[in-house]
Amino acid sequence: MKKPPHVIFLPFVGRSYGYRSAFGIPVLVLGESHYTDSARKSFPSSFTCDVMDDVISGDEYRFFTQASKTFLGEKSVDPKTFWNSVAFYNFIQTVVEKGKRPKAEMWRDAERPFLEVLEALKPRPRLIAVFGYGTWECTPCHGKNAKSITHLGQKVPCYDFGSGDSWSLAPKLKHPSRGFSPKQWHPVVLKALARAGGHEFRQ
Repeated sequence: MKKPPHVIFLPFVGRSYGYRSAFGIPVLVLGESHYTDSARKSFPSSFTCDVMDDVISGDEYRFFTQASKTFLGEKSVDPKTFWNSVAFYNFIQTVVEKGKRPKAEMWRDAERPFLEVLEALKPRPRLIAVFGYGTWECTPCHGKNAKSITHLGQKVPCYDFGSGDSWSLAPKLKHPSRGFSPKQWHPVVLKALARAGGHEFRQ
């Protein structure tokens, strides 16, 4: 992908991303931000992709393990197979110091790059799995509110980015940190996939 003008960290795009993916549609997994306790001041534009290379190679990161389980349910799939079926991007385009939260300006500055990524991904994602309530609340309002997904009596808010044939369904999912249950959120993701025109993971 050609680097969009305001994007700092390029998204990771799996080899099978798109309509031939294991989900039948292009899926974008949206995280919050990169965290580090390193003293480094600068990071390459490939930083997100470099992290994903480690994940695919088998390195354990709670976020990525829990996110993949949310999509897969009880299925046992190696990380390489799953992550090559989707794209991944962190909304905040600044590395955040571990133990701290993103500042208000970081959220604001992330809006334009995010929209550029949506336009740059070919094909455009039909489903954006937004992990993190704060991330979902801070994504730019370029679209309209969509019908909520109901599961076990609870309503999960959804948003449609774009218009016409250029739209992306974005459900509001909990961040896979403490207290997160992939089993609880798996049915929500299945319903979101179906609404966006896709299906459960099929190898």
